[in-house]
Amino acid sequence: MNLILDTETMTVNHDICDIAWAVVDRNKIVTVRNFIVKEHLSQMATGQFSAPKMGLTMAEVANGNAEIAPWDYIMNELLATIAVCNNVYAYNASFDRTAIIKTCKLLQSEFTAEVESPEVYDKWRCLWAWATNTILFKKSYIDWCEVHGFVSDKGNTKTSAETAIRFIRNNPEYIEAHTARADVLDEFEIYLTIKRAVKREYSDAVPDPDSFKGTWHNVARLKKAMSE
Repeated sequence: MNLILDTETMTVNHDICDIAWAVVDRNKIVTVRNFIVKEHLSQMATGQFSAPKMGLTMAEVANGNAEIAPWDYIMNELLATIAVCNNVYAYNASFDRTAIIKTCKLLQSEFTAEVESPEVYDKWRCLWAWATNTILFKKSYIDWCEVHGFVSDKGNTKTSAETAIRFIRNNPEYIEAHTARADVLDEFEIYLTIKRAVKREYSDAVPDPDSFKGTWHNVARLKKAMSE
């Protein structure tokens, strides 16, 4: 089993206020958990979280898809789940991992040491790195982004999760919800697309995603090579 995780943070200090994860077994989602951090509710409601995102996030609570809980309760649930999973995947994993550690320290969590332990740290894998070495590391992706204008001010091909999903679905109009639950489901789609693409390329010898390094620089290098 693997775990796919996303966090949403507040606008100033980037402390977590919305966290979700999906447990995946044999390429199917077994369960999705979504929590709103109780300790940060008042800050979320007073401008530390955009009004549209606040509305969408609290709608998940209202419809039963998310629950408001104290941070240590959330960490207890997360760490128990990580313990039975092989890897933890996130798009830009270093951001989510750092945000979890930072929030643990801010709220003086009893789980801070465990979150930082090698047993947990070593399970993290970056979907962004995996994607930019596989499904986005292609001329077809670069050309598609050029056609639809998904290029940065510096001329680099965009490689965000939102752009990846747009490419996978061939839907340039798609807009991420930027709530933890919705983004986890998007990242699961990216995860599956990568696994299937890599398996086609490497047969049954699917490389360990930890062997893939770099992120947007990979696609930038390919684009440069194409122009030479």
